[in-house]
Amino acid sequence: MKIAVVSGKGGVGKSMIASSFAILFSKRGKKIVACDCDVDAPNMAIWLGIRKSKLIRKVKTSKKSFIKNQKEAKKCNLDPKICKFGAISLENGKYKINRFLCEGCGLCNALCPKGFGLKDVENAEIRIVNTKFGFPLIFAQLYPGETGSGKIVDETVKEAEKFDHEIMIIDSSAGVGCPVNASLKVANYAIIVVEPSLSSYADMKRVLRVIKYFGIEFFVLINKFNLNEKVSKKIENEFKDRIIGKISYSEKLIDCLSKFKTAFCDEKIKKEIEKSFENFLKKLNLK
Repeated sequence: MKIAVVSGKGGVGKSMIASSFAILFSKRGKKIVACDCDVDAPNMAIWLGIRKSKLIRKVKTSKKSFIKNQKEAKKCNLDPKICKFGAISLENGKYKINRFLCEGCGLCNALCPKGFGLKDVENAEIRIVNTKFGFPLIFAQLYPGETGSGKIVDETVKEAEKFDHEIMIIDSSAGVGCPVNASLKVANYAIIVVEPSLSSYADMKRVLRVIKYFGIEFFVLINKFNLNEKVSKKIENEFKDRIIGKISYSEKLIDCLSKFKTAFCDEKIKKEIEKSFENFLKKLNLK
């Protein structure tokens, strides 16, 4: 079983919930593998109190153009403006490609195959941590300026699949982009974490469209509900039976996180998360 924890807006507590549920499942004796698929900014390890990790492998899920032959490139006499990303320049009679601007579309290679090439490039690395809670955490880190994040999620999930497990907890990226789609397409269930702000509520509706596209059963958890109880109530009324819990806002959590402690270091938050977890189990008829 794969459970994806998602959110439309970033910073709403998605990684906190994903890490906490992984711990609680493990305490129940379930074989767990945690998979942080927020490849742009993976921080599930921080919520698990982890500082160090080991490299599994580097991945190449992106392509970049390069100058194959300057003489042939000059013969083609390509206008640098053909690159809509501004990656091609012509300086002192020589073509140059800015790899940070190149999106790997391959147009220059198609128009001038002898002068321009297209190659696979390392754009991320997948790492592992064996947590003190008895389960492994697999996560990926996208290199700065690189692309191909959705495919990196695919590779990260493949690595996680190698571990014996009953349940995979997937900490997805925020938003509705390729990494989110890649996380949801393999999930059996989705937990949407939302905070009671108008921006989070609006973004939640967007990610919900993606969830419904994949036909995944979903549930909603309201974090920091006491910051705006009016909006929290609106979310509760709209999603009713889909609500699995509400978590309070706590400044103590900031201190916990800075000391590499889990969310359970705040006793009130711990009880609220545990109650939400129990509600989730009841929804799935799990013990």
